[in-house]
Amino acid sequence: MRKNVFIFAVIAKIFLFAQCNKDEAPDLAPVVATPTISVESPSADDDVVITVQVTDDNSVKSVKLFYFLDDGDANELTMTSLDSIYTATIPKQNNFVEVSFYIEATDDADKTTLTPSDAPSSKYGYIVGADAVLITINELICKDDLAPYYTDEEGGGTDWIELYNGGINAVDVAGMYLTDEPTTEWQQIPATNSAVTTIQPGGFLVLIVGAKDVDGVKIPTSISNDLVFIEMGLKSSSTDNLTLYDTDQATMLDQSGDIPDDLADESSYGKTTDGGSTWQAIDTPTPGATNGSK
Repeated sequence: MRKNVFIFAVIAKIFLFAQCNKDEAPDLAPVVATPTISVESPSADDDVVITVQVTDDNSVKSVKLFYFLDDGDANELTMTSLDSIYTATIPKQNNFVEVSFYIEATDDADKTTLTPSDAPSSKYGYIVGADAVLITINELICKDDLAPYYTDEEGGGTDWIELYNGGINAVDVAGMYLTDEPTTEWQQIPATNSAVTTIQPGGFLVLIVGAKDVDGVKIPTSISNDLVFIEMGLKSSSTDNLTLYDTDQATMLDQSGDIPDDLADESSYGKTTDGGSTWQAIDTPTPGATNGSK
């Protein structure tokens, strides 16, 4: 009889110990997988869906996404769930906006997990339209004789066109087309020297227009002495504008405003800000430099 009581007591102690261990099992913080984005290289037309798997040993109370535009303040989104899969949509943004984000998951015991684990010091992110080409016509001149940017072999100042790269990547403009008479005249930027025709981000390329050789003959479209020559003429006329097309000769990249009939000699026609959309007469031309810098 005493033996049976002892055995029962031992069993009771073991059960009690196991029960205490069960009651004291730690409540773990949520487990958050690495998130994915719906578009690998988002453009300015794309909403971006962020998807992440979150699991917990009990239940998940909330999953929030915090996103930032450039160096701005946090924007908070509550992620919606389907089982353990959570999603939220970051709305479309302009090209070259840097979007960064992190995720915060909280369970019913108010235990929290961040991903990246050291957020917000570290964040996931992407740049909108990182591959977008933003080559624009930035400035042009139709008569440049008194203090010319370029003097041709015949001794006269030439017209010129300034292109600007408003993107974040270097762009080779070789193969792009220029026209001020789409029905009759197209000139293609030569593809013989990429070192000359590649424009760095925020950089400029000045094209020499209508230059003549020593015999008064127009220099054909070509690259010579690290200069790009375009065999066309610019004229001040409100019925004319200059258009830049991509290498497919169909995709318009930019178009100048109508060149004023009364544009003064030695004045250029350019954008009020580099890469902008508003055109004006510029009394002091700035070929190869920021508009308005002189």
